[in-house]
Amino acid sequence: MKKSLLVVERIEGSWAILETGDGDSFQFPKNLLPQPLKEGMHLQFSIEIDSASAQAAQANMKSLRDSMKQG
Repeated sequence: MKKSLLVVERIEGSWAILETGDGDSFQFPKNLLPQPLKEGMHLQFSIEIDSASAQAAQANMKSLRDSMKQG
């Protein structure tokens, strides 16, 4: 799992502008971040692949395709 440190640069309405360690910035929905959220806060951000969920979705799509072929 890759982790990154982000800084809340500013808040614009329902968006938080987050800055990465290399100076890039991007918008992220404020309601998906920990509250109360304030400018200057440091956040640990991580993203990982959910293999089990992906496999379940693939199985569901296969089942749906198979049922469409039969009907």
